[in-house]
Amino acid sequence: MQDERFSRSPETIPLRLASLRSSSIAELKQQWRVLFNSEPPHRVSRELLTRAVAYRIQEQARGGLKPSTRRLLLRLGNDARRGTTAEI
Repeated sequence: MQDERFSRSPETIPLRLASLRSSSIAELKQQWRVLFNSEPPHRVSRELLTRAVAYRIQEQARGGLKPSTRRLLLRLGNDARRGTTAEI
């Protein structure tokens, strides 16, 4: 049976986000492992860990960025690596 904390239902988002405040760092890291399917960064602050987990919970329940936004961010990142200025 799936743990209720990891349900992707939009109705559970407020409860899941509220529970992050009282979660230990170990619990947050475990949620990171489940949500991102990877190990959390070695030295990550509790604040950043909480924000990343919260974002991922919402992203899975409501969907991620629009494809046009993803393309824009990718282009901006590539331009920044090349040292060029992007026109938006």
